[in-house]
Amino acid sequence: MKKLLLELFLMSSVLAGAASAQVFTNIDDSLNGWKPLCYLPACDPGGSGQPTSESQTIDNNPPSKDGESMELTFAGPAYTNVLAVFVGGQDDKAVRFKTDVWFYVTSPAAQYEFDQALFSSSTGIEFMWGFQCDTVKQYWEIWNSQTGWVDTPFSCTTSTISLNTWHHLIKNDHRVAGDTGNCDGEPCMYFDNFVFDTQTYTLNTTEPAGPLPKGWKSALITQFQMNTGSEGGTPTEYVDLYNFSALETNITPPR
Repeated sequence: MKKLLLELFLMSSVLAGAASAQVFTNIDDSLNGWKPLCYLPACDPGGSGQPTSESQTIDNNPPSKDGESMELTFAGPAYTNVLAVFVGGQDDKAVRFKTDVWFYVTSPAAQYEFDQALFSSSTGIEFMWGFQCDTVKQYWEIWNSQTGWVDTPFSCTTSTISLNTWHHLIKNDHRVAGDTGNCDGEPCMYFDNFVFDTQTYTLNTTEPAGPLPKGWKSALITQFQMNTGSEGGTPTEYVDLYNFSALETNITPPR
């Protein structure tokens, strides 16, 4: 996962202001807040392939949980990555983050990625809680801003992300306000736990955050991505009941 081009986040303004809690519900029901899809060559989400087709649509039914899901689909050669980014607002004081999403895969990918992030212009830090199922390496992985993907102890295979089935993912992460360098000279990103379907997996681990690229604005981010493997493919994924919250206090985010 590489950094997005600066233009992705400067092409339109985001919601201003801060609050003790910012909660975004059913963000799959509208394209408001979603940036244009990120893929090579104009935008770099990683990988090396360029898609031959791609789309992000709303109001899909079936499949859906509430009658209107969002679809992300593309076709591409080996190692093609396509990223969908939602910018929810700004709040440099936010410390606790939660993504809650249902997803449904009809055509498989090599990696399924779900991230949440805080871009903080006041501190100059990018907190990117990257998280993915890598069906090639067969592990759930988290993001280290200095070294890249890190395997967790938990396996994730093609059978884990079964096709034509709704899966439920909840991610809980946090940071500590005022931390300036407790993880390899950078502020720490705390990966707390995740829930996949009915099972809770405890992480309780930290990875270093990284510097915010010059000129980037503050932003609250949730995003999802799919990647093709060595043989290319046509990954297709639906997301529904997609909720994201960012809180300034160390309390449990609303469900």
